[in-house]
Amino acid sequence: MIRHAVLFITLSIATTFASAVDRDVNEASRCRISASESVQRAHEAQLTAASGDEAEAIWVRAKLLQWDQEACLDASANDAFDGHDADDVLALWQSLLHLHQVAPHLLYDTVLNPRIALPPEQRAEALQRLIADDPHNAQTWLVALQAELQKPHPRSEHLDALLTQAQEKAQFSRAWMPMAATWWRVLGPHPATGPQHANRQDIGANESAHGASDRLSESLQYAIATSPLVTAKTLHAVCGPETITPDRRSSCRRLARLLATHGDSLMDQRVGARIWSLLAVDDADAADAATSLRELDILNEDSRSLPDTGNAEALFSAAWIEVLAQGGREIDVQRQVLRATGDSLTPTLGTR
Repeated sequence: MIRHAVLFITLSIATTFASAVDRDVNEASRCRISASESVQRAHEAQLTAASGDEAEAIWVRAKLLQWDQEACLDASANDAFDGHDADDVLALWQSLLHLHQVAPHLLYDTVLNPRIALPPEQRAEALQRLIADDPHNAQTWLVALQAELQKPHPRSEHLDALLTQAQEKAQFSRAWMPMAATWWRVLGPHPATGPQHANRQDIGANESAHGASDRLSESLQYAIATSPLVTAKTLHAVCGPETITPDRRSSCRRLARLLATHGDSLMDQRVGARIWSLLAVDDADAADAATSLRELDILNEDSRSLPDTGNAEALFSAAWIEVLAQGGREIDVQRQVLRATGDSLTPTLGTR
């Protein structure tokens, strides 16, 4: 399997990967090294704040410190972090909420991330702020839906009301891709760290290109492994075969179609198309859903068939950087690479 194909497969199963990330911190010494790198990266994020978005820098710093704090606790190497570190991480999340302007995808994370030790009232405050700031976005109501699902006893009538709100919205802004873009904006200017980026044998004369590719790969890996934004899981929880009710069918179909056509993750688009096909109202609707799934399959197969060359890797890296900068979707990366290599796309796939 070629390298860029593996990257796309990994991104398309982000939920599975995020739940199975192997931090390889079975030894305390490894944990301390990892923690040291995290502090270094967090410091670089803080420096970036001087010329960038303060909220993004605080969010990245909090995520990096939290990442390795948890890894060290798992490794029973508690001496790498002490009680003050947990307080510092919580203080960073709280300082984020004190800012006047915070991007919606950062508020999503604040609301949904179960590993944040925010008091319930602050988490509820973040959700209300999100609803007030971005009420016309279907993703906002999916976040509220997922927050309700995280409660010990979700109320069915509340789930139904939130589902209705979500399917009524015409907009579906990005969730996972803005998170990846945030990692890239904050960490991209700095060298990548960790053993996977050390002692490369194939750098040669194109050191800057390989450095950018490494930093991009690191940013995408962080985004995958730290994202709590599991839109597909949320949709399954209320619209799956075992959970859907007759009253939800219409709302679930409309929301699944919206996710299939406007989702920013290939995994989310595929899940949306599958649920859409199951809930299609007639033959024409079922054909549209089938076409959506077929186009996703074709695009994935064409991308995986590209040769495993340095030029192909450079194309993928350049496409990712451009799409992240422009606020595009994961599917746009594949489209851009295929166009650059001369592969033809079906008209509907190229315009959707």
